[in-house]
Amino acid sequence: FNFITPSMAGGLSLGIVITSCETESVLRDAFALFQETIDQQKSFFNRGAKLGPRLVMTDDCLPLRKALATIWPEAKLLLCQWHLVNSVWRYIHAASHKIEHRDRQHLIFEFRKLVYSQTKAAYDDQVDSMLNEDEVIAKYENFIPYLEDVYLGRCEDWCLYSRIEDHLPTHGQNTNNFVESSFKLLKDLILKRQRCYNICELLQILLDDESSITRQRLLDISSGRFQQVHLQHSRYKSIHVKILRENVHRISDTHFMVKSETKDDVFYSLDLSGGFGDCCIGSTCAPFKHKAAAAHGYPGASTS
Repeated sequence: FNFITPSMAGGLSLGIVITSCETESVLRDAFALFQETIDQQKSFFNRGAKLGPRLVMTDDCLPLRKALATIWPEAKLLLCQWHLVNSVWRYIHAASHKIEHRDRQHLIFEFRKLVYSQTKAAYDDQVDSMLNEDEVIAKYENFIPYLEDVYLGRCEDWCLYSRIEDHLPTHGQNTNNFVESSFKLLKDLILKRQRCYNICELLQILLDDESSITRQRLLDISSGRFQQVHLQHSRYKSIHVKILRENVHRISDTHFMVKSETKDDVFYSLDLSGGFGDCCIGSTCAPFKHKAAAAHGYPGASTS
């Protein structure tokens, strides 16, 4: 198991946990050891090891989520939207569910509308449409009960509207594919796609080889050599700004009002210290053009 943050460049890990299996008890003990190992006061952006992270994003592994909830009960557990949609897609394709090939795409598109609903009203409207109006979905009497049993009762864990309305600092990341990136780094650059046959060999490779690679990547970042860590497409790099400085009004050291590009009478409030803004993207602390406009227009302002 890898611990990383959305802004970790190139999949650099905050920590790695190696377990013999994925049972809840083993995972709970492993996370407890990890909790004891990290800085007790400064870890997790000064929340401390006991309080733990504010948000944790995982796939829908029940033992994993139970173990995390036990060790860090204050953390909000989110479901990866990519794994969620992929799971429903596999259900739709399973031969035992007898969903016709021509209807499969329609079902997954309707479910995706639920996942990416940006308001509670839009989510409720889509649920009502799927339950009462959609003739294709009505052909498969087990599809809606499956969604109700597995997902609809906990939409706050995976639906986009919940993350927007609760102003969760997901930084616009709604999957845990950063973990996949870190494992790709581990498999390609460190293990070189070779299999380790015992725990001692794996630990030796991780401690000897990964430490040197991690050290070099951190030096690259601190020296501004971002091309070495595959950040050329990162949204955390400078965003090309079209908003003029005259449309950015500074209210305080970190508080700004930025005029909309498309609506003449609309201004968005944003706080550079916290990274949040009024617009849809900014409500999750993600990189967005209004924050970039304020940062470019007032270079001395602190940003998050």
